[in-house]
Amino acid sequence: MKIIVVKDKKSFRNEDLFRLRGVGAKLYDKAAFEYIQELFTDEEKVFAVQPASLEGRFESLPWDKLRKIKNLKGLVLATTAFGWVDIDKLMKRGTIVCNCPDKATNAVAEGGFLSMMSLLRKIPILIQNGFQRSSDIYGTEIMNFRVGVVGFGRIGKRFAKICKEQGCEVFYWNRNRRKTEYNYISLQKLFRTCDCIYLSFATNRTLKGFINNKLIDSMKSSALIISCIDNLVYDKEYIINKVNSGELGGFSYEEEGDSVPRVKGNIWVVPDSFYYYTKDTLENESRIFTDTILSVIRNQPINCVND
Repeated sequence: MKIIVVKDKKSFRNEDLFRLRGVGAKLYDKAAFEYIQELFTDEEKVFAVQPASLEGRFESLPWDKLRKIKNLKGLVLATTAFGWVDIDKLMKRGTIVCNCPDKATNAVAEGGFLSMMSLLRKIPILIQNGFQRSSDIYGTEIMNFRVGVVGFGRIGKRFAKICKEQGCEVFYWNRNRRKTEYNYISLQKLFRTCDCIYLSFATNRTLKGFINNKLIDSMKSSALIISCIDNLVYDKEYIINKVNSGELGGFSYEEEGDSVPRVKGNIWVVPDSFYYYTKDTLENESRIFTDTILSVIRNQPINCVND
């Protein structure tokens, strides 16, 4: 069996590199899909990949490419998200798809809280103004802030806990109600009544436009939107225009790549690595990713998303 791993070797712990080399894994730091010759042999294989290391990043593995891989036993993703891969078609071919859950829960939740505080204190506007004082640019304190979490998985729960510890009142919406100390309210009421909406649910192509403009229009003019998910679920430009016309208080979102566009107003744009890129997360990712690859090889797969 061939094991093909595409991920920067510097991001692995030494002990995990040792384990992978012990099973004969072929490691690439960076690669273009078309030039990974091992993918196109007849031998059974496991393909383990960090999309940031592939040319094209998250757009690098459409079904038209994946279907060309012969005898693909397992696809192991070094990401938590997996909505950018056609899971159903891979499952029909008998391919196991695994991810790296819980590698960045704390990092992403803390990053979301940092984004919320940055918007409350008008950091984007202050940066744009060279930190010049202005009587109409003042911050807001977080005590008794009403926070609504959309998607109450690991990250949503951790974000809720951080907010509650800082004096916020926390509400949530999830497809299924959870046993939790926080109050569940409808999605419509969450958007209409909360001072900040935090988006932290798993996305895929079927959820395009799920956070529609009607929900956005129902929000308070001072309210914030913090997104740590794929932009496909909402109309990014519509929200930006609402902020800059004074109909929303602020917006923070991720932009793919390591550079971000310059956007005016109280808008905090971060690269897609911003929320998770910590030493702790990279160590978690290395361990979980390696454990998962080895589990697929041993026919005892863990962290499957399509079993």
